[in-house]
This record gives sequence, C-alpha cells and structure tokens, in this order.
Amino acid sequence: MPVKSGTLGGGNLAAGAEVMAYECQAPATAATATVSFCNKTGGNVRVRLAIGPGPDTKAPGTVFLEYDAPMEPNEPLERTGIAVSVGRKIFVRSDKAEVDYYISGYEKEAI
Repeated sequence: MPVKSGTLGGGNLAAGAEVMAYECQAPATAATATVSFCNKTGGNVRVRLAIGPGPDTKAPGTVFLEYDAPMEPNEPLERTGIAVSVGRKIFVRSDKAEVDYYISGYEKEAI
C-alpha cells in the first residue's frame, strides 16, 4: 500500500545551488520517482541529478544519474523509474536560475 503518492517535491532552482529535493523516510521502505526539469530561460543550462545517502552529493555512495546534462532553451528533461530506498535522497542542481524541477512518484511500505 502506498504511503505517499503524487507530488514528492518540486521548486525553482537557484544558480549553482545543490538542493536535497526528496528523501525516502520511514514508514516507507522504498519509493519510485520521476524527476523532471524545465529550462525556462532563453539560453542553455546544465543540470545535475544524483541519489545518495548523505547530506550532500560529496558523501560516499552518491551516484549521479545526470552530471552537467545540457538543456536547450525552453526544453524539458525527464528521468523515470528512479528507485529510492529508505534513507536515500534525491539531489538536483542547475548552473543557472529559472530552472524548475518536479518529482512525482509513490512510496511503498513493507507488507
């Protein structure tokens, strides 16, 4: 049975600021997420998407799914089916402002 479903996080990124956008917490034991970025600027941007156990992306065990991935003006980027176990976090970043992120999905708890 889902603990939470639908919107798991979202917001507008500041230039160069890493954001811990979502954390899978008990009573959930796992989550499946989709992360979407939208470049609202008139120029190119680069975004990062990572999953890890620590307070930031420098922590051991962090894995980048996107690292400085290029995005054209007014274009989206989406990663689906991201498995997140309890205690792990999703981090997002953009090199420029005016990039939105949105995380949707569902959390599961042990049966």
